[in-house]
Amino acid sequence: MIAPPLLLATILLLICVLTPQPRLCCDVGNSAVDRNILQIHAAKVVVKPWRGAHHVFGIFVLPDRFRPGHAGQLTIQGTGFEKDEHIFYRGIRKSGVQAPPGHYVIKAFIRTRSAFELILQGHWEQLNHPCNWMLRYSLPD
Repeated sequence: MIAPPLLLATILLLICVLTPQPRLCCDVGNSAVDRNILQIHAAKVVVKPWRGAHHVFGIFVLPDRFRPGHAGQLTIQGTGFEKDEHIFYRGIRKSGVQAPPGHYVIKAFIRTRSAFELILQGHWEQLNHPCNWMLRYSLPD
């Protein structure tokens, strides 16, 4: 039988390890690589793949000049995940993220099965931090 203090310490340790901690490791603002390319971190992420499709996504705030339909690439740093996309869901409501004037909010989804693969590979913590979600968005030539 495990002693009560040891059991309590083990439970607390598991809670600390398994609970994502907020991190202020990145600037959520824009980073222009050049005039036609924008790299931006997610303003917010939602990682709940057990709820089914469309429950793993990053929310990004983009300037108006980078319109939907332009080429975009989603990367989750530290996981090896990259996804090229040409359209992201726009017109977000109830996201908790407000776009300043001259900007708009989009969601960039990853597939539920991809999220489960990343979690099984030990990338739970990386998935839960907006600093790791990077959208590289470019204007057409």
